[in-house]
Amino acid sequence: MTQYQYQVGGSLPQNAPTYVRRQADHDLYEGLKAGDFCYVLNSRQMGKSSLRVQVMQQLQTEGFACAVVDFTAVGTADISPEQWYVGVIDTLVGSFNIYPSFDLDTWWTYNGLLSPVQRLSKFIETVLLQTITEKIVIFIDEIDSVLSLSFNLDDFFAVIRDCYNRRADHPEYNRLTFALIGVSTPSDLIQDKRRTPFNIGQAIDLTGFQLQEVQPLAQGLTEVGDSEELMQVVLGWTGGQPFLTQKVCKLLVQEAGEQGSSTSACLGFAQQSTLSDRGAEEQNRGEQWVEGLVRKGIIENWEMQDEPEHLKTIRDRIMRSGEQRTGRLLGLCQQILQQGEVAADESPEQTELRLTGLMVKRDGKLRIYNRIYQEVFNQEWCENILDKLRPYSEAFTAWVTANYQDESRLLRGQALQDAQVWRTGKSLSNLDDLFLTASQELENRQVQRANQILTQAQQKAELALEELRAERQENQWLAQAQRKTQQQIRLGVGVLVLSVVGAITALLVAGNAKQEQSVATSERDKAKQELVAVTTQKNAAEISVIKAQAEQKKAIDAHLAATQKVKQVNDKFIQAQAELQSVYNQRKELQAAVELLKTERQRLYAEAKKAIDEAKTTIGKRDRELANRQEAIEQRDQKTSQLDQLIQKRNVEVAAREQVIAKRESRLKELEAQQEQLEQEVARLEKYYQSYRDLRLSKLALVRGQVLSAAVIRVTQPAAARQAVVQLLHEANRNANLELSEPGANPANVELLRVTQDRVDQLSKQIEDGKEYVVRIFSAGNYVRGEKQIEFFADTARNQLVFSGGAVLATTTADSKTMTSYQLQQRLEILISASQFRARNAGIVENVQVEGTFLRFVSQLKQYNQPLEIKAIAAEDTYTAGPLRVKLVAIVNGKIIFST
Repeated sequence: MTQYQYQVGGSLPQNAPTYVRRQADHDLYEGLKAGDFCYVLNSRQMGKSSLRVQVMQQLQTEGFACAVVDFTAVGTADISPEQWYVGVIDTLVGSFNIYPSFDLDTWWTYNGLLSPVQRLSKFIETVLLQTITEKIVIFIDEIDSVLSLSFNLDDFFAVIRDCYNRRADHPEYNRLTFALIGVSTPSDLIQDKRRTPFNIGQAIDLTGFQLQEVQPLAQGLTEVGDSEELMQVVLGWTGGQPFLTQKVCKLLVQEAGEQGSSTSACLGFAQQSTLSDRGAEEQNRGEQWVEGLVRKGIIENWEMQDEPEHLKTIRDRIMRSGEQRTGRLLGLCQQILQQGEVAADESPEQTELRLTGLMVKRDGKLRIYNRIYQEVFNQEWCENILDKLRPYSEAFTAWVTANYQDESRLLRGQALQDAQVWRTGKSLSNLDDLFLTASQELENRQVQRANQILTQAQQKAELALEELRAERQENQWLAQAQRKTQQQIRLGVGVLVLSVVGAITALLVAGNAKQEQSVATSERDKAKQELVAVTTQKNAAEISVIKAQAEQKKAIDAHLAATQKVKQVNDKFIQAQAELQSVYNQRKELQAAVELLKTERQRLYAEAKKAIDEAKTTIGKRDRELANRQEAIEQRDQKTSQLDQLIQKRNVEVAAREQVIAKRESRLKELEAQQEQLEQEVARLEKYYQSYRDLRLSKLALVRGQVLSAAVIRVTQPAAARQAVVQLLHEANRNANLELSEPGANPANVELLRVTQDRVDQLSKQIEDGKEYVVRIFSAGNYVRGEKQIEFFADTARNQLVFSGGAVLATTTADSKTMTSYQLQQRLEILISASQFRARNAGIVENVQVEGTFLRFVSQLKQYNQPLEIKAIAAEDTYTAGPLRVKLVAIVNGKIIFST
């Protein structure tokens, strides 16, 4: 079975048979052709770069000048703004091939007073638009790489917008347009709406493959079964996602090739019938076959077999968004998995999920892109990731295990507050919401209960305080009564001393005073009893307060325990991150080890001769050992024979000796077998060494890139183009025979070049338009004398004016006062080498020729006793066919003093 070449990952080449044209191809081509600024911002592995390759080829065919600036190639790490902008300009200069007429180093230094962004703008206006006369399209790929730069690039996007704004006053800007390609959103790239080019451009919607578009992919399934029905089943799994669709098709073709040609019949996907003819049973059998391959080759153990990486790219983009944002994304994923879809909006979370490729917007709804993603990134996967992110993971798992009934697992105090802060802005699952709500309700009940206990304790304390106040007032009344009684007693005694007459009266007064004292004492005893009762109540209130404090301490202890558990979970998470980093480090170490093994393998090849010599030495040594052992065995056999003749009565001893001899003979056979194996190994190594020696001793006759034949061709009729190509190939074949023949021998005339009809037709079509072309035939590899067949490649280029007469090719300086003759000559040779480099870079066929006498020019330099500027200029108009004639001139203050 001939397997169709599906490509999984990477940009598809221009002529890839599996490239699928979508609506985006038409929209991007028409937009750029009309001069619109276009941008394709989508998730990875959606075919953006392949789209760029196809549209760029289509535009170039129609005469557009196109260039690609890949921001990852320009660089993002440890780069300054000046280095970044000069890297962009250098890429444009190289892509448009304007180095022959433009010196970037000199131009950049000359405009040193301008900022880097001003120099980019000036380059576009004064160099690019002046040098390139065709319509220009600049593709900027991997635009999201600018997010890694340490400096702001709003000015760069402002330059693109300015190119559009200047079209009204400068018509030449109508020839220039841009296309931005990457994985980002306009708001991530630039925030200032007044400077962004995205609000004046056209967004290209890059959707998945549709059934009516996938004929290029279905063509490869014709040998497997009914290609249309197979593609329908494949799209049912992939949703048209380009990377996965190519991968599943490749799995089907590989599996069919392994099972043999009977696969179609056993699947029920015979090409001669339809699903309705075969019935539901055969249809289900085919769908089950595809499902089995998808599960085995993609879904099951996906993290180990995701090569090239696709599913892990989605996982990593979600996981590396930051803990808070990752929680939001996973919460939204759970919501979509539970409901099937949600209303689409432009929220950051939905936009991020769409850029990962996991979600897609269809009919105003956000849903999982395809069935494969739904199987891989399911509820269980989201739960596992959230378990690692939840600060309350252990308590949550125990609560769910207890069927949501164990209130001891609910959060309290600071742990609950931390969880509430963590959940802010996240779309969590219903179970998370139920757990946090139950924790909050338990916290509210405990706070309410503690408040009630505290209120009761406060009321009891206030009541005891009132009783204490009453007791204090009663004590004051008792003290007043005592003072009054003492005053009355002192008054009675005074009256008794002063007058006998007043004794009776004093006696009566004293009796009244004693009666009042008795009453006061009775009241004091009553007050003391009431004080004891109040004290008892106070003690009861204090006990209640102590109980409340104990419960409060218990709540604090529970909070501390929960905090400790959160710390343990956090430590486990940190440990898991460390282990993950360790795995990444191990992977890098393994990659380094692989490179080391490759180097070691090359070293072992180089040591092959040494190994062969050592093997020969070892074999010789073992041969001598075997000879010595054989001689010893023969001596022992002779001695045994003599002993048998002399000592016939020692049969037991003889039998023992015979057993020893048998063992030694067995050992001898083993040694002989080892010798045979070693001889075979030596023969193999000698054969390898001979091949290696032949290769080393053979003389290299052709090197890769060596010109076998070249000619300037201009045809007026298409038939003449084919004749000219055939003649040029015959000349290349003759030259190849001449180079590969032994010295002194007549060159053979055999067909060395591997020429096919298609290659002749291809070359003929390139030169049949009536214009003058330089056609060269090159050696495609290194070949030694005696080769029987060689590969070649051809190059065609318009024979057009490359350098005008007087054009400066290279410049240097010389000073005979400070430089020796050798240094002057070396400086001139470097100048000529630079001219040769310019010639090769411009595609000139023949070598550089220096006009005049080189040594005389050196002599004149020695005689001129002051610094000179020396230039290499084109002596005449030079075309691609060459040669380039160089004239050396010495200049002082802008005037030519002498020349070659």
